[in-house]
Amino acid sequence: MHLPRAYYNCNGECVNDNNNNQICDELEIFGCMTNSACNYNEYANINDGVAILHNSIMIVMVIVYMI
Repeated sequence: MHLPRAYYNCNGECVNDNNNNQICDELEIFGCMTNSACNYNEYANINDGVAILHNSIMIVMVIVYMI
């Protein structure tokens, strides 16, 4: 008997993938994916759009409030 991996159904499809990006929502890791940035996250699989480069003059903070 073969059991599916966590977060996947028996067909190998994500059970929860609200944004249809083929990554199960429980496995999404947001972060900087620009490897030359000082805030690079090697584990990120979803780009958060914030790359802090060494020659950056301004850093923009994004604050998300969940209600």
